[in-house]
Amino acid sequence: MTIPSMGTLLLLLPLAYHAHAALVKNHLHVVNAQLDVDGFDRNATLVDGKFPGTVISGNRGDRFEITVSNELTSEKMYRATSIHWHGIHMRHSTWADGAASITQCPIVPGNSFKYAWDTSEKGSNQAGTFWYHSHFSTQYCDGLRGALIIRDEKDREVYHYDVDNGDTIITLGDWFHFYSSEFKPGPFNYPPFPDTAVINGKGRYPYKPASDIAVITVEPGKRYRMRVIQMACYTNFAYSIDWHTLTIIEADSILTEPYETDEIYVYAGQRYSHILDTRHTEPDAYWIRAQPERLIYTFVNREKTHANYTEPMWGNSTNVAVLRYTNSPNQWPTIPSDINVPIRPRALIEADLKPLHSEPAPGEPGLGKADINLAFDNVANFEEGRFYMNNHSFDTPDVPVMLQIMSGAGKAEDLMPLGSVIKLPRHKVVEIKIRGTTRETGGPHPWHLHGHDFYVIKTPQTDELNYENPLRRDTISSGMEGQEAIIRFTTDNPGPWFLHCHLDWHLEMGMAVVMAEDVPTIAKQKVPEEWHNLCKTYDAWEANAVRPTVQHSSQETNKVMDGFTKRVKRLVGL
Repeated sequence: MTIPSMGTLLLLLPLAYHAHAALVKNHLHVVNAQLDVDGFDRNATLVDGKFPGTVISGNRGDRFEITVSNELTSEKMYRATSIHWHGIHMRHSTWADGAASITQCPIVPGNSFKYAWDTSEKGSNQAGTFWYHSHFSTQYCDGLRGALIIRDEKDREVYHYDVDNGDTIITLGDWFHFYSSEFKPGPFNYPPFPDTAVINGKGRYPYKPASDIAVITVEPGKRYRMRVIQMACYTNFAYSIDWHTLTIIEADSILTEPYETDEIYVYAGQRYSHILDTRHTEPDAYWIRAQPERLIYTFVNREKTHANYTEPMWGNSTNVAVLRYTNSPNQWPTIPSDINVPIRPRALIEADLKPLHSEPAPGEPGLGKADINLAFDNVANFEEGRFYMNNHSFDTPDVPVMLQIMSGAGKAEDLMPLGSVIKLPRHKVVEIKIRGTTRETGGPHPWHLHGHDFYVIKTPQTDELNYENPLRRDTISSGMEGQEAIIRFTTDNPGPWFLHCHLDWHLEMGMAVVMAEDVPTIAKQKVPEEWHNLCKTYDAWEANAVRPTVQHSSQETNKVMDGFTKRVKRLVGL
């Protein structure tokens, strides 16, 4: 394939977006509904009754106003909710970040709340592939997740693709046959594993009647922008499409130089766009694969012949969807292999991925030469069922951190939870080293920072430090034991921003800290009156709420016998 030269790309790269801004308004209804994604029927927490939820889309420069109505009714699951807009910086709209206990109180059943943010130059000035999900306890594991796409038509001129629409979104996820409220961190109570892997909300569980898997239809002779969103609750995936090269052009909303690969390792919370070129591949049906991290047995196969084979499996799950060309036979793909040992593919080496618009990392180059240098060690205490970051385990505060600050708590030692809130002065360069952990403690861990994208100084797979032209993104793996990730960002966006593991059970077990950035400015931020009302209504509701009751779990060792978790019991005490 022909890749545009860097000179051409940079000439086309927009330095600002001047199109007429629009107002994007959506009304999301969070409901409980029966759902069968893999042959197993269960009650779920969904947006508009869909899994994944309704796709929200707009263009760079638009203002978004999203009303969320809590219509949850099931007393067996979490009924309060909040929604985080993953990857959106929320400049001047910190209150809309959606992290319960950090930037807001939850939305109670029967109530609504309007989130609003601006993507123009005066706001976040962002475009790319994002997503949204519940940020209340482990609720998004029950299904509350969906795609958020902000397009910039200049991208099409840069990368010369033909198609970019709702049909080219690929969501990777996992699915559980029990309610997330059933898991409670405790002594030797380990996080549960998913029952099924799903692509675009569909999977297959073999102990039930065969269910549908997702089919994505493409036409020969075109270039597609495929937007891959990793929405899993507790799984990292190796993503590939048999017999196709993936040309990466975006990572976590940041445009990249075109990078050709056969396989992309996608951690929970991450997003990639890649070009899928159908001009030179035989029209047929091909497997789209999402191999879970813990059991990656097969690799991309480069030789296409008919052979007997078994569909790739993970535990009880079939981890595939189908890419089908129009006018090709309506049949399942055949494995493209005529050899006994699979060929290892060209897998993405994250350190080799470069931003399209290159710029040096902020601050003085050199390890430990930022204004503020932090290092985090993560330790699992199995006797408590908790994770500790530098000797502190994040425990949900009674009052949201943002409300604490606005109420006059300005010192780090006054902010709850004690030891888990780090004050950062304004306009400083922060360097953070996050060390990897063993597989026994759930590694590798994907780390997500709210309110920013950061400069990736070091990935776990390399010893090299890149201060010259590092990739920027908002979610990164810290690797395994002996490895580490190093990132930098500038404190130019006041707010209490969550930094946490995006394996949701690990967040529930305390693997998180809060970066309280520019506390004096946070204290003076203007917020809507309905934001203040969230805590009043939650406090009144929480005092009389019926707690989730324990139901049968398909994984008996993870049964919870005493209802609502301590984390949610103590959420707000106003």
